[in-house]
Amino acid sequence: TDSTGTQAAVATLRASALDPVLRLVLKIDGTVESQQLIPTFGVIKKAIFEPMCLKCHQPDGDGSDVVLDDYRALLDSPRDLVLPGNPEESGLMIAVTRTDKKRMPPPSSGAAALTDEQVTLIRGWISGGAVQ
Repeated sequence: TDSTGTQAAVATLRASALDPVLRLVLKIDGTVESQQLIPTFGVIKKAIFEPMCLKCHQPDGDGSDVVLDDYRALLDSPRDLVLPGNPEESGLMIAVTRTDKKRMPPPSSGAAALTDEQVTLIRGWISGGAVQ
């Protein structure tokens, strides 16, 4: 039952770990109340982390204090890297949206900042509950 007293059910559908999740909220009469396409960790890892971050952010890299190829490590990080449902306070979002020399990837690495599309993808993943 939602806040208006309407009975509803949530269905989550995914073809594979590399595909986004489709989250549907269905009313008791079978009509769709809302739908949301949510990126998964697999999507984020393949589209952003692998090409842009894992050179450093892996267990034996220069950025090994923040490992980005391990879902559990991201969620369990004492740095609050990923706070499911709360992108604005997640350390990962803060790091990739900074505009100073501490942004990720760092300007000193020669790598460009993430694109708006990449930042939006990460924000959507965290907002949607940081689905594995």
